[in-house]
Amino acid sequence: MKNELFLKYVGAFTENDSEIPLSDLGKSLASFERLVAELVKICRVNGEVVVTATVSREGSHVVDTIIHINNVAGQLPFDVPEYFIQFLKMAGDESWRQVAEHFKDLNNIREGLNSYVADHPVDIGVITWLITKLINKARNHKRSPFVEDKELPARVAKELYGLIKRNGFKGFVSPIINESVGEIEISPDREFRAGSAKINEGNFEDYLTEDNEILPDFVNGVEVVLDGEITSVKGTRGDSLTFQYIESGTVYNLELFPLAGKNTKHYVQFYKERVRVTAIVERTSMYKKPKLHLSDIEQAQATLNFE
Repeated sequence: MKNELFLKYVGAFTENDSEIPLSDLGKSLASFERLVAELVKICRVNGEVVVTATVSREGSHVVDTIIHINNVAGQLPFDVPEYFIQFLKMAGDESWRQVAEHFKDLNNIREGLNSYVADHPVDIGVITWLITKLINKARNHKRSPFVEDKELPARVAKELYGLIKRNGFKGFVSPIINESVGEIEISPDREFRAGSAKINEGNFEDYLTEDNEILPDFVNGVEVVLDGEITSVKGTRGDSLTFQYIESGTVYNLELFPLAGKNTKHYVQFYKERVRVTAIVERTSMYKKPKLHLSDIEQAQATLNFE
């Protein structure tokens, strides 16, 4: 079995399902390599991890990858039998019972893993099934490492919790945050028929910590008055303005929708101008940028700073 994993990026809009910005796709794939390395480390598999893309299918949003684990040639990449047994058990490989029985004997423990594998070959390719399983399990540990799960050792649950706390999934799910992708599916099956993990609109928040919330003071349905700059008078997803707003040194490009009965042509005079807008906040998630529905707009008055 090859160490293959397949990624499917489902576009946010069905009519343009494969039109995903390369910046979003590239960031997600680069983050996926780091994520896999972290998950392999949690499995206590030794070796350098490199993920390579072998081919893309269905336009540009299905990517075939291979996970390379470079370790000392001919050696099983586990330090102790305990980690090897946990690895096989979590992956659902029934041979874990045979391995556990073998290493009950103290003499066999001293004999070592490599000697055992020489007589009982093991396909390390099950790592891809385990990585997919851990991605599925991780979201249950956003708030606590102590969720009861008979399929995971307590050590692994704790480390998945730590991975989320270190923002290990943030880059990978960024296309969902940016609303260019509606779902990312990960599977060891090239046809995505079995063993998949799916991260989508319904669960992506479970992979992010509270410090990833975007403009949390912007409450859905509440009116706000903001100063900023109109940097675009035509959005890529319909008739909208781009309102550049800065808070605490961070620049946010927010989607601003015209008043009812108007379109962006009515606001051309505000292009590249400093403006003050009154708008109603619309948001579906605290982890996505809020959208603004315009109530009023005017040029911002210049101020003098005498300090």
